[in-house]
This record gives sequence, structure tokens and C-alpha cells, in this order.
Amino acid sequence: MVYLYTSKDAISCSFDHYYPDIESALEEWQDEIDEQGWIHIEDPLLDCQHDAFLPIRVKGRDSGNPQWGQLEILEDGVWTEYKEE
Repeated sequence: MVYLYTSKDAISCSFDHYYPDIESALEEWQDEIDEQGWIHIEDPLLDCQHDAFLPIRVKGRDSGNPQWGQLEILEDGVWTEYKEE
């Protein structure tokens, strides 16, 4: 997956696209990559957003009752409501 972030402080991506292999992604995006290069994001924790740098998930997703539009973040081992600043 390739994720595009349009804000330096973005929590999740503005755009994503699936590629069958890394070579295809590099071919399409290599001319667009800045001096920082690609940023590898590790696999997320269970139920967390794949495009987020922090452990963030949709509230209730872990219990099978997702509350779309409401997020929570893992802080010091505890899930708390996430409020964008």
C-alpha cells in the first residue's frame, strides 16, 4: 500500500493505493518522493488503522460495535478518546 499524507501533522492518510508489488509502487511514485524518502509504517496493532503512525482505532471496533467517526488512541497502555487538536 502507498499512503499519501497532505498535512505534516496528519493522523491518517488523505489517499491510499494498493500495488501488487513494491516495484510497481516505486515506478509510479519515485519522481514524487522528497528528500526524506519512503517512510515505512509497521503493521498496526489489532483493530488499529493501517495508515496511522500512532495506535489509533475506531471506538468499539474491538467489540464488534464500531462507532464510525469516533476514534480512540492507546496511551500508556489504556485506550482513551482521541480528540484532534
